[in-house]
Amino acid sequence: MPTRATTAASPQQAQHRPPIPHRGYQNEAEALRARDPDAIDRLVQEHHDLVYKFVFRFVSDAESARNLVQETFYQALRSLDGFRGGSQVSTWLCSIAKHVAIAHLRKAKRRRAVN
Repeated sequence: MPTRATTAASPQQAQHRPPIPHRGYQNEAEALRARDPDAIDRLVQEHHDLVYKFVFRFVSDAESARNLVQETFYQALRSLDGFRGGSQVSTWLCSIAKHVAIAHLRKAKRRRAVN
C-alpha cells in the first residue's frame, strides 16, 4: 500500500499542474478572456515572480523592474482578447514583458540623449 509520502505531489509537481477551470470555463485562457476575477488573480500570483526576474535582467534595478511588471500585467489584461491559448501563458507574458522592457530602455536612452 502506498504511503502518503509517495502519493503526495511535491511542491514542484503541484506548481506545474494545469489550473483547474472555474465557473464553467473550458480552460484558463477562456476564463481570462471572460475577465474572470479569479483567473486574473491566478495569472498574477502564478507568474509575478517569473515576469519580475525576466524584466530585471533588462533593467537591473528593482524599482524599475517592479514598475515594468505592473505595466506588463496591465498590457496583458488589455490584450486578453488577442490571447488564444496557442502558447503557454508564461510565454505570452514574457513576450509582453520583453516589449515593455525594450520600450522602457528606448525611452530612457532618449532621455539621456536629451540631457
